[in-house]
Amino acid sequence: ERITLFIGDLAMLHDLNALAALSKTAAPLVAVVLNNDGGGIFHQLPIATHPEVFSPYFDTPHGHEFGLACRNFGLGYARASTRGAFAEAFAEARARPGPSVIEVATDREDTHAVMAALRGLAHEVARELAPNLLSGVGVS
Repeated sequence: ERITLFIGDLAMLHDLNALAALSKTAAPLVAVVLNNDGGGIFHQLPIATHPEVFSPYFDTPHGHEFGLACRNFGLGYARASTRGAFAEAFAEARARPGPSVIEVATDREDTHAVMAALRGLAHEVARELAPNLLSGVGVS
């Protein structure tokens, strides 16, 4: 079985040395780096409603890609910016031995909107499937 890891671009930037460690293993791992040019996850915090301090202190745009670092460490690498390109890269990464990295180029604002929609959908499904479980846990 292959293992798939999803990691954000800021986390990957802060832990580039993990690519060196990954290159020294035969782990059946596909690392998917969601690159929205920095800090898209912070849109979920209340500070996002304060544009005067939100950027660049929280969303931290960086302008980096990870292809050169992956190639320097001899890791399989692909960059995808469409669903089709990702599906193809993921299938190829799963077929090759050892670790691979797929960088998925996303838009920060689009990512935030998709995550909000997914959270809403998850809440709806949870309310439908287990209404008693949600009472008293702060989920409305």
